[in-house]
Amino acid sequence: MSFQKKLQQVTEKTTYGYVLKYTSLFGSVQGVKMLASLVRNKITARLLGTAGAGLIGIYGSMTEFVVGCTSMGLPLSATRETSHCFEHGTHTDLARLICIIRTWAVWTSVLASLLCLLLSPLLSYIFFDYDTGHWFEVLPLIPIVVSLLVAEAECSILKGVRQLRRVATLESIVALTTLLFTVPFYYFLGMRGVVCGLVASTVVACGVHLRYSLPLFPYKIRPFSREVLAEGLPLIRKGIPYAMATLTGAAVSMLIPAMILFLDSLSEVGLYRSGFALLTAFSGVAFVALETDYYPRLSGARDFGEVNHALRQQVDVCLMLITPCLILFLTVMPMLIRLLLTADFLGMHNMMLLASFYIFLRGIILPYSYIPLSRGDSKIYLLVEVLSGLVTLGCIAVCFKYLGITGAGLALSAGAVFDTGVCLIVYGRRYKCFLTPQNWVRAGVQFVCLTLAVFISHFYPEASVLKYILAAAVFTVSALVSLLSLRNKMKKPGC
Repeated sequence: MSFQKKLQQVTEKTTYGYVLKYTSLFGSVQGVKMLASLVRNKITARLLGTAGAGLIGIYGSMTEFVVGCTSMGLPLSATRETSHCFEHGTHTDLARLICIIRTWAVWTSVLASLLCLLLSPLLSYIFFDYDTGHWFEVLPLIPIVVSLLVAEAECSILKGVRQLRRVATLESIVALTTLLFTVPFYYFLGMRGVVCGLVASTVVACGVHLRYSLPLFPYKIRPFSREVLAEGLPLIRKGIPYAMATLTGAAVSMLIPAMILFLDSLSEVGLYRSGFALLTAFSGVAFVALETDYYPRLSGARDFGEVNHALRQQVDVCLMLITPCLILFLTVMPMLIRLLLTADFLGMHNMMLLASFYIFLRGIILPYSYIPLSRGDSKIYLLVEVLSGLVTLGCIAVCFKYLGITGAGLALSAGAVFDTGVCLIVYGRRYKCFLTPQNWVRAGVQFVCLTLAVFISHFYPEASVLKYILAAAVFTVSALVSLLSLRNKMKKPGC
């Protein structure tokens, strides 16, 4: 069987059943990743304590910064262009494009290595007690960032050619190998094992990505070909605004805790970060398929009619899946906080209740936000992301000042309301993509169910028979709406 025929076999008609299938698949993968992360964090806390966790966080921050500065948005651009070429080009065109992507991935890796060398004294000063003498401790970042950049390029290629099962399999393997290749180093080497574990796990993860991509596309690069580099320049030019948008999001994520620390105390920062991390990790189960499946499908769409169809499907599936899960999560949240953290973190309970509307609205915002990404409309995407970040910062400043940590949850939801409006107006009008009245009716019913769950969890924060009866009733309504809606859509031909 030819390679082209093998690729063609993975394409399926995009129906609600297809969307639900791959959302469930990657939701399961996200669950595996969350479980592996939870086990790893527990073991790390036992073996290394808070100092070890802090050192891992420091290397994580430095890695994100270097990768963000040097990737130039190549993974997103690569997924979009590969998907379009897979849908409309020939096998020869696809092979050449993949050569271009891999060549530029190598050069971004070289750039990341040079940046690590140049910035090592500065990063040492910032992260290691204001002492530039620890610059050699920054150098292990080089194999880490090189492995990450190469792995991201390979994964973007697999996503673009719809090798979704391979992506799901390799992500599950990477989550488990990260656990297996870090814990032994922590156990035998203690704090010295942190760097060894990070290097080993990222190099192995890169190897896993190559193991799944090379059988389909043999590794070919032409790093000194002017023609290949010139053909890849449009990818870089379009990707830079996306990289800037990512850096903007990272800056907002850093400024919010700094603002809370300025207005209050370090303990409030801990409550905010822990609550936000718990919510976003939980919601990732429903949203993880957006980048892996939805974005490549948008990139391969021929016209805005296909984009509109994919948008409506994805919003429906996101809201129908996330709302019952949110209701269940809010009901047992005090128990989860005690189990995963300690009773000292119960102070973030009301913040998380209000921030649940932020998670709900992400089910609309994210599918819309991937449209400009898929169309290569980088400037408008950057503008909207910067505006959204500034509004969220303003909401945090005002709400936290008057309502404390609870106000932070309200601010996140208020910022999401603004973001939703901007997406509907700007992206809706620009790309002629709108939700149907039926979409809004189903979303409205789920929003009412979520609001009732928030009130129940607020007035009955602790476990009680009445709380569980009321929550069970609301959960049942939400789950039935989701089940009946998705089942009816799956039965309709062409849906």
